[in-house]
Amino acid sequence: MISGRTRNGLCAAAVLWVFSVTLAFAQNVVQRENAKPGTPGWQLASPADWPAIEGYASATSVNRGETISFHVSSYTRDYQITIYRVGWYGGAGARQVSTVSLSNGVKRAVPSPDPVTGLIECDWPVSHQITIPNSTDKTDWASGIYLAKLTPSGGDDSMIIFVVRDDSSQATYLYQSTATTSQAYNYWGGKSLYAFNSYNGPARKVSFNRPYGHVNGMGGAGNFFEWEVNFVRFVEREGYDVTYASNIDLHVNPNLLIGHKAFLTAGHDEYWSYQMRAAVQAAQARGVHLGFFAANEAYWQVRFEPSSTGHANRTMVAYKEAAQTSDPYATDLDKTNDKYITGRFRDLLPIFGVVDPIAQPENAFVGVQYHGDPFWGDMIVSDASSWVFSGTGVVNGTRLSGLLGYETDAIVNNGFSPATLQKIADSPDDWGGSHMATYTTATGSVVVATGSRGSSVGEFTARATR
Repeated sequence: MISGRTRNGLCAAAVLWVFSVTLAFAQNVVQRENAKPGTPGWQLASPADWPAIEGYASATSVNRGETISFHVSSYTRDYQITIYRVGWYGGAGARQVSTVSLSNGVKRAVPSPDPVTGLIECDWPVSHQITIPNSTDKTDWASGIYLAKLTPSGGDDSMIIFVVRDDSSQATYLYQSTATTSQAYNYWGGKSLYAFNSYNGPARKVSFNRPYGHVNGMGGAGNFFEWEVNFVRFVEREGYDVTYASNIDLHVNPNLLIGHKAFLTAGHDEYWSYQMRAAVQAAQARGVHLGFFAANEAYWQVRFEPSSTGHANRTMVAYKEAAQTSDPYATDLDKTNDKYITGRFRDLLPIFGVVDPIAQPENAFVGVQYHGDPFWGDMIVSDASSWVFSGTGVVNGTRLSGLLGYETDAIVNNGFSPATLQKIADSPDDWGGSHMATYTTATGSVVVATGSRGSSVGEFTARATR
């Protein structure tokens, strides 16, 4: 048995190298940024389910040169906001970029949920603002995943997560942070899109104007530490030329991927809008490569609405299993909006009769689709001749230990599989087998789907070796 940590990291490196197409000899932003000293102090001193301080950002991402606001609720008047950029930094995991001490802490109210939609939306005042520098030195607040650590004068600390973008970047890779999925599972105030962590049933609308719940010591960073952080550290440690965005940026800007060679997502990327998927598929049609180091991708369709104060895309709408009877787009007589119904992408044709090039089962562009959980096991290589495994030394039957699960995807025979789809790993699970797959489009877009969340948190980690 070959350990995933010594082999599948090689697979990730092979995939990303092929996506690169050309090699650059000058150091890129990520390489120069990670040469700076890291700061171990980014970790929470005492992660708690109910911290003494918490907050949310005014946006899931901010472009260099723009301003982002933090809205904080604190039991203590005095507190600090210390901001770190996540990366490798010699193994430290993050680097401190700023800190400020404030004395405006006030305990803010938790709003009651809307009786119809379950929406919980805060309208807390701005506690602090930061304008991101846009200097010629791209490592001055380099594009990346940032954590604003909130430290009160007494009690447990917490975090606010946000992305710094560089919309002028021509980096090889654009990595998408999965803010929508974090918000879907966010139970802060008592409501998420799920019944298991909501009071009196799930919400149909959830707001980004609220902190993230702190279950399992995640500290207010959504699902980032559970499913994404190790992949981010891996690409940063290896020095890949990568820039960052939130998936809401794909919804807003259909041209976001222009100038990049590949789109990357990792971990748990379950909730997509029609516009997000249209943006990725349009880029694919221009030859942009796609790397899905994840499972259960693009499963639920969502829509976005403004907040009660008019800020665009701050409310996420998802009627999910109740879409057929409860989503206004499904129950009205307007057939032109049916492609935006917030059910499963795979159900839009058979249940709602939607015929559309975007509103299709997820395997039409991912290559595989979700088929079960929970499961933990090994990935088993079935086509070692694939370019994905080039230079790794694997053979057919090699087991990549512990990489399969928690959710698994598979190739399905539903008439939507890409014509050139190739299965390269075939791994037993409780639903007949999970698959890693790749295909190439007529425009030259190379697509790789690992078919497992574990591929981003186990194998393709910052501990993996080339």
